[in-house]
Amino acid sequence: MVSRPRRWNQRAIACAVGLLVSCSVLLVVLDVRFVDILQVSFKCPSPPLNHTHPVLPSTPSFLTVNSTIAGDVVLAAIVAPPSTTTTTASTPPPLATPRVAYMLYATDARTVCNAVIMVHNIRHLGTPLSIPIVTLVSSSLPPQYTLYLQEAGAVVVPVEPWQQPLVHISDEYAMSLTKLRIFEQRGYDKVVYLDSDAVIQRNLDHLFHLGDAILWAPHAYYIGEQYAFGTTLLVVTPSDAAFAKLQHALETPPRPNYYDMDVLNDLWRLSCGYLPSHYVVLTPSLNEDLVWAFKDKQERINKTYVHHYSRGSDLAKPWHVSKSMLETRNPAFHPLFYDLFYLYWVHEDKYCKWIQS
Repeated sequence: MVSRPRRWNQRAIACAVGLLVSCSVLLVVLDVRFVDILQVSFKCPSPPLNHTHPVLPSTPSFLTVNSTIAGDVVLAAIVAPPSTTTTTASTPPPLATPRVAYMLYATDARTVCNAVIMVHNIRHLGTPLSIPIVTLVSSSLPPQYTLYLQEAGAVVVPVEPWQQPLVHISDEYAMSLTKLRIFEQRGYDKVVYLDSDAVIQRNLDHLFHLGDAILWAPHAYYIGEQYAFGTTLLVVTPSDAAFAKLQHALETPPRPNYYDMDVLNDLWRLSCGYLPSHYVVLTPSLNEDLVWAFKDKQERINKTYVHHYSRGSDLAKPWHVSKSMLETRNPAFHPLFYDLFYLYWVHEDKYCKWIQS
């Protein structure tokens, strides 16, 4: 009876020792495995070859341990600088497209007809609809004339007519100062102005790309070699300051026959830009042997941009000439001289039937 408890105690002790040994072995194994896990955890992952962030230091830390768990998302969040300090190259805003336009003017029925013909002439040579053709129309004209211009595709802008104070109203050029209103600022960066009593032979759209100047105009070859320009064709940068200068100069004109060409040359003949003479050639010059820088007269004629109907070679402007006057041609004259008259009459019949009624 007494020995049984001893045997039980010996067995219990043996079992306890065995269990303790087993637990010790298990703890050793688990400890080794835990160390391996920690070593893996403390090792900083290498970024991919195309990674743009700097490599973090290999010293174990809370951040590097977490980077193995969260991957590149955490790494990017740690390394990326605050958005408020990010510097990026600024892209300049796109340049605004310059606003350009052709401009004409009309103060009576004949100049309205000529402007209608000129609008068709400009479009026929390929000027796109994105470039408006603006016609400054005297506010004293009947509304019907505005309709004729609008039907041709012109943008009509009513203006106050500008009469030369020392010229009688019956003078053909009494209202020619109205063209100077092209200098008034109407929202355009550059304007190509044309007298409408002319024929354009070559497209003029390239003139909108000329550099800055108060104006560009062709040399007035017909009055000599001095600095002087004609006003049949003008490339203008509109400016209210320039217009005010014109107004001031015309308050007291120096002589009665002081017109637009006179005042413009007096103000700016030494500061404007000059275009070559062949940009505007007077129709009588077709019968002259002018060559300028061209190899011959025919090349000069072919390169001419605008022929301006002018009095000379025994003829006036087409609306002052009867067709019977051209039945007999001077064989010494260039055929184009006569052809331009017939061209005007064809266009008048086509676009200005109302002026003949």
